[in-house]
Amino acid sequence: MKLRICAVFALGAVLACSKTNVVNTTNNNTFNNITQVVGSMGARLESPGGAILDIPPGAVVVETELSVGEVSPDEMGVPTIPDMRPLQSPIFALEPHGQTFADDITITLPHMITDPNRLPEVWRADPGGTWQKLETLATPAGRIQVTSRTFSYYVVLEFGSDDQDGDGYTGDDDCDENDPQKNIAAAEICDGLDNNCNGSSDEVFTGDTSQPLPITGEWTDNFGSSVSITSENWGDQEIIDYDQDWIITKSAMSDVGEMDNPFNRIVWVEEVNEQVAEDGRTIITRYLWFCTIDYGLAYYWNALCSSKMADSSDPSSGGCGDSPWIQMTKN
Repeated sequence: MKLRICAVFALGAVLACSKTNVVNTTNNNTFNNITQVVGSMGARLESPGGAILDIPPGAVVVETELSVGEVSPDEMGVPTIPDMRPLQSPIFALEPHGQTFADDITITLPHMITDPNRLPEVWRADPGGTWQKLETLATPAGRIQVTSRTFSYYVVLEFGSDDQDGDGYTGDDDCDENDPQKNIAAAEICDGLDNNCNGSSDEVFTGDTSQPLPITGEWTDNFGSSVSITSENWGDQEIIDYDQDWIITKSAMSDVGEMDNPFNRIVWVEEVNEQVAEDGRTIITRYLWFCTIDYGLAYYWNALCSSKMADSSDPSSGGCGDSPWIQMTKN
């Protein structure tokens, strides 16, 4: 690094200047260079490769020879570019490496990205160090601006180059890089998948099992069979999930083991019949109409997300798809 030292002598107003050579870390293998001595008034440097440095007044304390050039990615001391982030500009060497400034300088770099869905990022690294992403100041057409107070290597990389599904999210914000519909901003849909990357699937569609199941008890169906319903079981079927008007059950294992398609979706509607006996007593009979609207499903989420509907307006006359509504009477 060369420092230019100037002194003004009052007598005769004589101006004296001298150059002093000091050790620096300037890379001799740069190309497309521009070199300029910059003092406290600041300056603008624009390299043949399109890099622009805007150095404001006061940023340079001691008049210094500054250089902007380009280096090969294979040049000794240039850190390896991060995986999955292809180069979108030359690697610019702002020298002397380690040069610091008293105020922010603006660095404007060109890049090759033209697709508006692909975003550029500026990364910085010291010789032999690691690349660090900088906060973007602005993105004028074909260029990107950042501020810094240190000289070193600068390069433009593509944001989301490791965003394989192109949804703009990576890392912990994207739990499936093969599906653009899965990221922290996605709406959860009922499909058995974790769409919003919160570690759960279909959580907004599951039942509220914190509330008691309103149809528990002993029932007799219209075939004369007894059915016991608890919050855990519907007869010999296990209750996997429920809400206040539907249940998902898992059929019991067969004699040969686990069933291939054990899940069912049941909807119901209650009916209360009040009659006055001859002695004036009110006799209340509770009926339960239920419809197995979807059955023989491979997975729980198939039953949870089933789109099949039942018409409960008149269960005695149908409306349960291919099957009839079944009436049960409370014992």
